[in-house]
Amino acid sequence: MPDTARSNDENNATHHPPRHRRRAGLRVMRDDYLQEARKKVDDPYVLVNVVSQRVKQLKRGSRPLVESLEKLAPEDLALREIIEGKISFEHVLVEPPEYPRRGLASWSSAA
Repeated sequence: MPDTARSNDENNATHHPPRHRRRAGLRVMRDDYLQEARKKVDDPYVLVNVVSQRVKQLKRGSRPLVESLEKLAPEDLALREIIEGKISFEHVLVEPPEYPRRGLASWSSAA
């Protein structure tokens, strides 16, 4: 078959690379949004948690805080909201509770 008989999908794939990567059936966020969001939230664990919580909200029906001309997945919407400063977060340090300590004296007096 001649090269000109390629399907439209093959021609489009060579000219327009996909914006999203798929790995083992999972959707991966847009790299450009991810890199920009990393500039706003330096800790990747915090970024994952913020995006995860916002995606849950969006999937439950919350309205996006940013406008987009293209249809974006909830993960990408969450990243855009972070990039544009629409979502804020704070680090909360949780200290373990303090329990009364039993010293050696209390153990020895009970014996």
